[in-house]
Amino acid sequence: MRIVSSFAVVALGASSALAGCIADTSDPEPLDGEDAAQEGVGEARAELGSCYGASCTGQDPGATGCEGDAVTRASSDIVSGYSVIGRIVIRYSPSCNAAWARTVVTSGSSYLRAEITRSSPYATSQAESPSPTDALRSPMLAVTPGSRFTAVGKIGSYPGMFQFSGTVRANF
Repeated sequence: MRIVSSFAVVALGASSALAGCIADTSDPEPLDGEDAAQEGVGEARAELGSCYGASCTGQDPGATGCEGDAVTRASSDIVSGYSVIGRIVIRYSPSCNAAWARTVVTSGSSYLRAEITRSSPYATSQAESPSPTDALRSPMLAVTPGSRFTAVGKIGSYPGMFQFSGTVRANF
């Protein structure tokens, strides 16, 4: 009998605590549908990137942490004759909702240019290496619904003189 009454007190206390949680009106708008998904994105963004969307435009994906969950959305080889000498890719961070171009040389180092352009609203972002390197990222652009991106990667032997290039496109 004593065990049953103790159980009843615990159960009554738990149901009162649960009722208090359900009746809590400190957040007048419950999350559902798209709002719930956005909260989940916000939590991931806090862990991965220090910016989101438009606030990422013009920023370095590595410095902001956006590179942490980045995926390649499109890629293309950069060729010289019949040899692949590099690659241009469009990278996208879901937690930051931003995209950028990355140019990579496959062997050695060269002067590089990475450029990305968004169709609507129109914007472009580019970076050019001041010395030979093996990879280069452009600053980011925010991804907007239905936007199309074009990235151009260039490889050259001298600063500002690019003999080889590649282009890739992706729709978001």
